[in-house]
Amino acid sequence: RAHLVSLGIVPEDKTTLIPGTGVDMEQFKPLPLELKEHGPPVVIMAARLLWDKGVAEYVTTAKAIRSQGIEARFLLAGEPDYGNPDSVSDDVLDGWRREGVVEILGHRSDMSDLLPQADIAVLPSRYHEGVPLFLLEAAASGLALVGSDIEGCRMVIEDGINGFLVPLDDPKKLQELLVILIDYGDLRQKMGRKSRQIAE
Repeated sequence: RAHLVSLGIVPEDKTTLIPGTGVDMEQFKPLPLELKEHGPPVVIMAARLLWDKGVAEYVTTAKAIRSQGIEARFLLAGEPDYGNPDSVSDDVLDGWRREGVVEILGHRSDMSDLLPQADIAVLPSRYHEGVPLFLLEAAASGLALVGSDIEGCRMVIEDGINGFLVPLDDPKKLQELLVILIDYGDLRQKMGRKSRQIAE
């Protein structure tokens, strides 16, 4: 919008900025606590498997957290974008599968069922995001959110309210904030409730 207005193509008072496509709030909704499994917290990232989406940062952070003996499940949903030179290769994915730290789920068409089973949604992207649909769906599903401090993520995550914003390329901070959410269930749930309100 700013670019089009600056070029004089359209006057600003004739424009409206629509922040993303939105989600179906009836399809994506939280699971009541009594219906959730009572195992370790579940962390999920869903994206096209591109390096710029922060996939490596997510996997590296999962390894670091698990190496501390902290109990959590780490899920990665999505598939490579084979026509994109930034795509994660099948060989790398096979290596991650063998390590077993992150559960590689592949493409999922049932995100409205999968997300409510999770507790924390993560998107450590360096990509020029619009409003990430994954974060909107996760917010509607009542998850605490962790994402990069970039414009698209800032449109869904209110830092300290429904999740945390992480400076770009700061793996230690990503790890630290994730550990807080893994360790403190009350905070996770409070932020998850806020996520739902923000999505609404």
